[in-house]
Amino acid sequence: MSLIWDGWRAAAWDRAAAASVYERVETSAEAFDAALGGGLARAALHEIRTEATADNGAASGFALALSRLALGRGPGLILWIADPMGARESGRLYAPGLMSHGLPPAGLLHAAPRKLKDALMVAEAALTVSSFAAVVFEVYGNPARFGLTESRRISLRAKAHKKPVFLLRERGGEEASSAESRLLVRPAPSSPVRMPSGRTYEAGLGRPVFHVTLEKSRNPLSPDFYLEWNADDCLFLAIEPGRIAVRPADQPADSGALVSLSGDRSARPDPMGQVVAFSRAS
Repeated sequence: MSLIWDGWRAAAWDRAAAASVYERVETSAEAFDAALGGGLARAALHEIRTEATADNGAASGFALALSRLALGRGPGLILWIADPMGARESGRLYAPGLMSHGLPPAGLLHAAPRKLKDALMVAEAALTVSSFAAVVFEVYGNPARFGLTESRRISLRAKAHKKPVFLLRERGGEEASSAESRLLVRPAPSSPVRMPSGRTYEAGLGRPVFHVTLEKSRNPLSPDFYLEWNADDCLFLAIEPGRIAVRPADQPADSGALVSLSGDRSARPDPMGQVVAFSRAS
């Protein structure tokens, strides 16, 4: 069985290597790759965004996984350009976490410019360096100084130097950009851990699963995918939503209220009074 698995894993890497010839980064999730036209374009700007701050960790893990796929088995580095606001809201990268995610810390460089214009300069300069296989550009929200013009500059540089740039827009809304694809990422429950005996251990911490919505691509639809990241073999596995096991929350021994209700006021706020419109002051 191990020989069969090793052969399948080698075949997956060979497909990734062949895809690089055709300027595509395959994820091994066939339906997801097909929706993207055969995988992520290598020489392009791709936007990964979240709607809530609580989802930033999942989006960061997804961006790192895609960067690891872009790196492949060849030599190279990944550059992470951090946003000051994003670091305050979501924290910074953690070296042991990178290792468990399939990326050695020595394979990633972290840049922390103080201003957005400096971050743009770093991103454009990094694309000209042959040592970098991929660039992750972290942006918090929808800053006015990073719009369609700036994204077009990054996109043109990515195409000229044939390298992927993953724009990680944390807690940002949809806006016009030159990104070839835009992916909305949210966390999803992990599948139960499978033991060597074949049994599942539901109380264990399984592989990370990402709920990905393809918001912008050549695909006219906006399909949803649940992608499980296998950090050991560096590939994604598409999971059907029904296969994701969610354990019911453990009920406390005492199901009563944790905090006693106030005895000197009503349980709900008083209703608002009548709204009166005043005339505009001259």
